[in-house]
Amino acid sequence: MRLNRSIKKFECRIATLLGVMLTGSLSASVIPPLPFLDLEPVLVIGSPAEIQYLAGSGYVLDDVTLEQFQYQDIHQVLARVPGVYVRQEDGFGLFPNISLRGSDPGRSGKVTLMEDSIPIAPAPYSAPAAYFSPTLGRMASVEVLKGSSQVRFGPHTTGGVINYLSTPIPAQNQTQLTASYGSFGQVRLHGTTGGIALRSEHASLHYLLELHHEQVDGFKTIRPAAGGAYAGSDDTGYERTDAMLKVGWKRGSHELNLKLGYVELDSRESYLGLNDVDFANDPYERYAASRFDEINADHKRMLLTYTWSVSERYQSVVKLYNNRFHRNWYKLDQVNGQSLSTSMRLDSDTYKVLDGSKEGTLKVKANNRTYRSNGIQWLHQLQLDLDHHTHILEGGLILHSDSIRRYQHADVFAQEADGSISGLIEVRGPDREGNRKQVSDVTTFYVVDRIQIGNLRLEPGLRYEQIEWEYWRADGRPSPTLREGDMSIFAPGVGMNYVLSEGWSLFGGLHRGVSPVSPSGAASGLEEERSQSVEFGIRGNQRDWAVELVGFHTDFENLVTSESIANGGNDANIGQVRVSGLEWMLSRELLVQSDQRLVVELSGTYTRAEIVDPTDGQSDPESIFFGAFDGSRIPYIPEWMLQAGLHYSHSRWSAGITAAYTGSVYGTADNRESDPDDIRVGRVGSRWVVDAQVNYQISEQWNAFLVARNVLDEVAIASRLPHGLRATLPRSLKVGLTLSL
Repeated sequence: MRLNRSIKKFECRIATLLGVMLTGSLSASVIPPLPFLDLEPVLVIGSPAEIQYLAGSGYVLDDVTLEQFQYQDIHQVLARVPGVYVRQEDGFGLFPNISLRGSDPGRSGKVTLMEDSIPIAPAPYSAPAAYFSPTLGRMASVEVLKGSSQVRFGPHTTGGVINYLSTPIPAQNQTQLTASYGSFGQVRLHGTTGGIALRSEHASLHYLLELHHEQVDGFKTIRPAAGGAYAGSDDTGYERTDAMLKVGWKRGSHELNLKLGYVELDSRESYLGLNDVDFANDPYERYAASRFDEINADHKRMLLTYTWSVSERYQSVVKLYNNRFHRNWYKLDQVNGQSLSTSMRLDSDTYKVLDGSKEGTLKVKANNRTYRSNGIQWLHQLQLDLDHHTHILEGGLILHSDSIRRYQHADVFAQEADGSISGLIEVRGPDREGNRKQVSDVTTFYVVDRIQIGNLRLEPGLRYEQIEWEYWRADGRPSPTLREGDMSIFAPGVGMNYVLSEGWSLFGGLHRGVSPVSPSGAASGLEEERSQSVEFGIRGNQRDWAVELVGFHTDFENLVTSESIANGGNDANIGQVRVSGLEWMLSRELLVQSDQRLVVELSGTYTRAEIVDPTDGQSDPESIFFGAFDGSRIPYIPEWMLQAGLHYSHSRWSAGITAAYTGSVYGTADNRESDPDDIRVGRVGSRWVVDAQVNYQISEQWNAFLVARNVLDEVAIASRLPHGLRATLPRSLKVGLTLSL
């Protein structure tokens, strides 16, 4: 009681002081406040209803949306969201390449990826290129935040935030089991059980157990060696198992939640694609030389969250997290000592080695890496109700540390003219294959003031980060063994939302975005990526329809490409980039009756993303940005994206169909149509992808579903990266049952 009285006195003093500062006096009239977001420990946006008052552009893909199509591929989900660009790679979404509003899509290195509002990328500061994506099949929903309302989340504030929301702990005892089987031997098993473990008059203990397993044989085949000694294989799929435990305890104003998780992945995916001629003959083949390729990975995660609702106007949250991710991608790296991207010319000796019709050498590298990420977040929210203003002050102090440790080796095999492997002729140890370590220790402070003045809501905020980094390297190259340094990052922004009338609001904002470089980039003298962005939009939500229209413009001062062999060997500054665009979304209920509902959805994005002042610092021929010129289009950012959907429900039945269009893109920043000596150069053509689903509620407990992807079985190029053309997923079907108890 004494503490509550002290808090109330403190609130009154602060309210009086701020009121005098802002208005000069305090009025007796009280304006009813608009809904404000609570400091929910796992949410970025909140429920779909909260978007109406969001000071920026955001979308929530809820559990109904995810369950309708039984989504397992994050690329497929994000295709529904305007302003999000995806580049597929393996056809199943294991290795996402995501861009928000024109940021570099390579390995999602410029997007802040989170799970339950905690950074989930393996090492977001030390190695932002993410060869990892949380298991979408176990998620309850996905939040996407773009534009000027992302000061709270980092480190990459030049693009936006994608927040995966895991299955919540149920308030009552319940169990759900889902099983499905589909094309290419696809099996999915997903089970959750949880509820009340203990309950007393003043406290309760809840829990959740979850297990998700998926496996598939793959839709590609490794073709036989042309020399006849290797018979080929159709084992190009993967297996992934994900287990999670949640325990939640609540007593009065105190709440404690623990989340533990573990994932194992075994995938026979390859960096190696096809040349144009072989793709035209059979887009679902792989060369015999990729027979060794396989990635093994495991991920351990822990999150402990303590929430103290001190009063109705003050809340404090403390979050401790720890993640460890290990992966070893054993894959073809060179043929006869040459890069894979330059080894696919049909008349070359290296191509014949790939095809298994000529003797040569195959270098297979074990990209063996261990990532660690841990930290503590201390977040606060205080609401101040003045006569003419309402303030919700939110602040956070974050201590974060992450690292990447490379311990790679390579094996060089001798291949005979018949395609057989005659032996291992050389083992190249870690001292020759990138043995290094990168560490980032980060202190972050942010503050956001949500100010309400009548129907106007302003959200000024700033984010400050101090990064101390170390770069240790011992790979036989002439360089210092250890380099270290620090950098400071300052990212202010302001967003606004003005309610015109019930269901209608204007929103927009200005934002300075920053994306830090990795320790290896800092060691070579690169500066962080900076951007100035502006957006302005209108959204409306009436009884049977909703609409949103947003215009945006971003100037990147120093676009940085992430470190990845697909984009070059090291971080690099590309130069100044300009991105402008228009996003829209419309949904309309065409039929609403007691037992029937028909909804149509239309959305799209127009984007102009071009380099306006390329830097001379980008000189690595391995980079897809090599050869950029003033006015060149950014690779893999399409000019047009469209999506249309029709969803119908009647009694126990529901069905839906969606069609997504992606415009053509260039594979490299030099915007050339082709290059026989570099398979990455050229266009990736436009494509339509149509998906459909049918659900039938057999009983209160049983639900049956049928899902079809790429219904028209369109053959299309997904990407020319990492090394060669690769196809989108062909037509596939999946049938399953869900049991709810």
